[in-house]
Order: sequence, then structure tokens, then C-alpha cells
Amino acid sequence: MHTIKGAARSLYLKKLAQVLHESEQYFTHLQAHPAETWDIQKMSQQLQEVDHRLAQYERIARDKLGRNMEQIRFADFHLDQIRALYDKLKETSQGPIRPQSAALILREVKDLFHQKLFREAQVVVQEQLECLSMLAKDLHKEIPKVQVETHGILFSERAEDLFRKAFVHVLRNSMDHGIETASERLRQGKNPQGNIHIEMRRDAEQMIMTLNDDGRGLPIHKIKQIGLARGLLQAEDQDDRDRVAHLIFHAGLSTTNRLTEISGRGIGMNAVKKFIEEAGGTIEIQWQREDDPSQSHCLFLLVISLPFSRLFELEGTEIVSAA
Repeated sequence: MHTIKGAARSLYLKKLAQVLHESEQYFTHLQAHPAETWDIQKMSQQLQEVDHRLAQYERIARDKLGRNMEQIRFADFHLDQIRALYDKLKETSQGPIRPQSAALILREVKDLFHQKLFREAQVVVQEQLECLSMLAKDLHKEIPKVQVETHGILFSERAEDLFRKAFVHVLRNSMDHGIETASERLRQGKNPQGNIHIEMRRDAEQMIMTLNDDGRGLPIHKIKQIGLARGLLQAEDQDDRDRVAHLIFHAGLSTTNRLTEISGRGIGMNAVKKFIEEAGGTIEIQWQREDDPSQSHCLFLLVISLPFSRLFELEGTEIVSAA
């Protein structure tokens, strides 16, 4: 529910987002009170309402906007491209096949398919960043500056789907919990507009993605207190900063006292971890500096590692910036 709500909000589907939010509130209540009996009738009604809203949007997309609602994807090729390749294949096949000519044609075919099978990472990221203005408005914060370094990474369809599902949570988490309001940042001597940095690079057989912001950092002391109170952290491990920090991936752990349309009460980062691991990857926390143990917050990087050959391609080097 939280993942779909995030996508709905990013697409400005407000009525759907509201229904999902109401449903999520009840699920969150059950999560916090495991001994409580589930109201199956209420849950069924909420699911039916979500289905009803989804069906409304699908009808608008299909009947009003003329969009193809089939899940099967098609790729369009310009007829001139196909005709040119066909003529070359025909000419090469009429007589002894020269390895050099065959290799050139195969390269052209490969390049043509490559354009349809992969998308530039920065294009995919920029599409996801379009929701930042709405997030910032809802949270009463400045729209952050975003620097994206993709180093020529290209996304397959599967990688793009994974990124879309996971990134919506990471971005919301950064905006909601990390970057402060303009007044808070000014009091700390910071620019009122926050900064988010995203980098992707190939490292051997892995695609490494790092994400960080210049916000307040991870509330390590608060996470420790919650972990100890809920039995998620043993007393002997409370000074292990890494173990404490990784509690953010535990289902239902949240440092937020109230459920808003933005927050997910700990659901978001748990969902990200699930998506990443299902794709054969890992997600870790890397400290940006050796913070003073007495500090309440610690600056960090999120480091996501995914198998390269199954999901990505590499082409050139690209650096872009967005606001």
C-alpha cells in the first residue's frame, strides 16, 4: 500500500493516494498492535475501494486518453531503418558471405535493438525527480538541488522497474527525515535549499549506487531507544553503530510519531531492502565520517549494489544536475 501510494502521489493521483493512505493507516495500526483481531470486513472494503479508484483511472487512461492498457510492451522502429538493414542483409546473403560485412551488419542490428532495450539512467532518474516539488510543498521545505552522476549507466526494463519501486521510498525518506526546513537549515548556517547527491558506477560485476543528502543525518540515538524498547536490539549491541543503523530496514520501525500522507511508519526502507534483495542485490549504510558518539545524528550514505550484467549496460560518461 505504501509503495503504490508513493507512486500515486508522484503522479498527482490525489484521490487514489488518499484512499491508499487511509488503508495504510489501518494496516499500520495492526502492525503496532499484533494482538488485535483483524477486521477482515473492513480490510476487504478498503481493498475494494482501492480497486474501484484504480479502475477509474484505468478507464480515463484507456477511454479518454487512448492509452494501451495491455501489459505487453511494444517497441516502434522507423520503417526506413528496417528497410536499410533488410537491403544490407539481402545483399550480403546473395553470394559468399564475407565475415567483415556480416560483422558490420550484426553490429547495426545490435545497435538498433540496444536503443529500444535500454534507457539512459539519467533520463529515468529525472522522471522520478519530478515529484520533488510536490513533496517539498507538502513538507513545507525548499525544493532541493539534485546532482546525478550516472557514468554512462543504462537501465534495462527490469532495472527501471526496480528503480521506480525503490527510489520513491528513498527520495521520500530523504525529504521527510533528512533534509531540514529552510528555517532549521538557516539556524545551522546551511543554505535553505537542501542538496541530494546520487551516483551510479560500474564496479567489476556490480552496479553501485550511492545516495546521500546534506540534511541532519540518521537519528542514531532515537533509533537505539526504539530498538531497545521494542526488543529489536540487545543491550550488549547498543554501542554498535552499524547494528543500530540497520534497524531502519526493520519492518515497522519508525522515528516518526504520527502517520502522515508522506511518511510510512518504517514501511518504506523495509520495502526498498526487499526489492533490492529480490533482484540479487544488497543495501548498506556507510558513514560519511567518524561522528562523535555523543551526537544524536550521524551523516551517512546509502549504498546499493546490484548485479550488473543482468540489469544494466554501459555507454559513455554522463553527469547532469537538476533542481
